[in-house]
Amino acid sequence: MRLRKKWHDETVLERKNALPSKTLKVNGPIRSGSKMIFKVSGTILLPEKKFVRKRFDTKSEAFDWIYRKDQIAHSCIVNGDTRYTLLTPTDEQDALNAINELKKSGYNGTLLSAVCSFLNGKHMETPESVSIETALESFKEYFEGMGNTQRHLDATYLRLERFARAWRGEEIGAMNKERMKEWILCRMPGQKGPWNVKRRSKVKPSERTKEKAALSVFFNYCLEEGWLESSPIEGIKVPRASGDEIALPEIYTPEQAEELLQAAQLLDDQRSAGTQPSVPFFVLGLFCGLRPAEIERLDWKNFIWNEGGAVEINVNDKRSTVKRRTIEAPKNAVAWLSLYRKETGKVWGTNSRKIVDQVYAIAGYKAPKSSIPKVGDGPLAGLKETCDLPERPVRIHDGLRHSAVTYRLKDLQEPGKVALWSGHSEAVMHKHYKGLCSDTEAKKFWGIMPPALSFASESKILAA
Repeated sequence: MRLRKKWHDETVLERKNALPSKTLKVNGPIRSGSKMIFKVSGTILLPEKKFVRKRFDTKSEAFDWIYRKDQIAHSCIVNGDTRYTLLTPTDEQDALNAINELKKSGYNGTLLSAVCSFLNGKHMETPESVSIETALESFKEYFEGMGNTQRHLDATYLRLERFARAWRGEEIGAMNKERMKEWILCRMPGQKGPWNVKRRSKVKPSERTKEKAALSVFFNYCLEEGWLESSPIEGIKVPRASGDEIALPEIYTPEQAEELLQAAQLLDDQRSAGTQPSVPFFVLGLFCGLRPAEIERLDWKNFIWNEGGAVEINVNDKRSTVKRRTIEAPKNAVAWLSLYRKETGKVWGTNSRKIVDQVYAIAGYKAPKSSIPKVGDGPLAGLKETCDLPERPVRIHDGLRHSAVTYRLKDLQEPGKVALWSGHSEAVMHKHYKGLCSDTEAKKFWGIMPPALSFASESKILAA
């Protein structure tokens, strides 16, 4: 037992005293804007534990920086333990008291800068003054070079841009823990927060956690750039959801689903010949439960058109838990997809987010102005000014897929079969999707069939 304990203590001590070269890694080259960079990320344990994320123009610069950190860490190792400074306990206590006094006075600089200012008779220096808007623009260039998915980028920017609008004109250094705590945990009408007054008391802990995560990444970047002395988000705790609290998905009613398909048809009629129609995207999401990423990877050659009329789709998504599955398309989906059938070619464009936004805008939902053309004809006429009005409802997150799984489960009454069809587990069927609609609603939903095609739609399909 003594030998085992000794080995355990030595192993823990070895991990505790690991040099940065053992805990940091260099990734790259990675595209950042118009240039390629190398990124160093990981945790430095000495002289103090700190997560780092740095960018360099060349690989040699990245390794030189790690080597310098190794030298600093090595000098802090004394007799197998870590000593951050060589100050006496009395000196350390005096330094701590001095830092506390500086904080009370509102000074945000370091103790060293305050001492130097005192000795040289100069004003105490503070971190560089940068506006939140400027910091956010710089952060976007950095964040896009990290290899995140477009969906993650969009979700993060949506939260940060909302934050920047609320604090417009403020400097990044003015953000403190009290302000951020009020922003994330706001519940009362008079508090400043990202959610409207009616909704904020019902915001789920998971939503607050996502808000904190987006701000945390942003403030850590500002910390590395020297715009902050410490992250104002650090130490803020979000209440956890109770065990009985389950976030049930929202779904579209049969009437809303039909309106979305009608809006897609109207937009396709307006677009030029040869462009990919948007109807198949909404059909595959609403009636087949495919994720947007799965639809983007889908080719018409992945469809199996059987003689009996049944259609099977080979679905492949790298980010899905189930990497590959073959699903049978419901009858109404087959009726819609048959109108757009091709032997080969992409079903949906990889950069067609604006088209999806336009369909939602035509259907009456809120959409970003950047997705609507300045001069819109037909169904897009006048939407540039009205697409983001407060009275417009927000589209349901993953509403197409949630609707398909919910109505499919109600129709088949076989959780195991629907789980395989959707790429979920059977437990998820019972926990999230059961009991969200009635038999009548499911019957209406699966009865949504394509209307007679207009001459413009038929011409575009034949041209494609």
